[in-house]
Amino acid sequence: MKTTVLSLFFLFIFLNSYSQYPTIDSITIAPDNPTNTDTIEVTIYGTVPHTACLTGPGMVIDSFSFPQLYIKIGLNCSGPGDLITTSYSYMDSIGILSVNNYYLHCQLCIYINSQTFCDNADTSFTIIPMNINTNFKTDYNNLIIHPNPFNNSTQIIFSIQETTNVRLYIINIYGIEVLELVNYKLEKGIHNINIKGSALASGIYYCILETKDRRSHIKLVKL
Repeated sequence: MKTTVLSLFFLFIFLNSYSQYPTIDSITIAPDNPTNTDTIEVTIYGTVPHTACLTGPGMVIDSFSFPQLYIKIGLNCSGPGDLITTSYSYMDSIGILSVNNYYLHCQLCIYINSQTFCDNADTSFTIIPMNINTNFKTDYNNLIIHPNPFNNSTQIIFSIQETTNVRLYIINIYGIEVLELVNYKLEKGIHNINIKGSALASGIYYCILETKDRRSHIKLVKL
């Protein structure tokens, strides 16, 4: 009788250990500031409440109904495993996307004893246009906008390594140029360009800096 009671007690504890839901801790999109020439990769970081969830067979459902993206990860928890929270990550390649705003819904589920426990997380990102030109080297480190977001005015700070022709311009999220700031030769060094708030309507933009062999871009938000 005592053995039966103890067995039921430990079974109860074992089953209830799965009452802890999995969690999605973060979602990353790579590369940063993706363009319509980049292969987009999504990585989902999370935790599961049982080590056996990582060894049992699972499944992944991808649904890319652009611009709505959906990734569901299902893990079958099987085996004795340790009843401890365990890190989990999953990476998926979405491929090259067209210029647009995208919404990504992610779901992480575990299946145990005919029960399903899920966590959901959402993120969004924008694909900006970029002409394919193998003569350009992408440089993300020499273009700064402050303040950003801005209202009345903001300052663009950039550096060039040699005296050269420079083009600095603003595009909207559809790739349409809305404002040209520089299109002439500049001396080597650091340069500052001011933008008045009246020059742009409220919205999301991208500032593009081009020299003869390099291109930089940075997101710009007008409030």
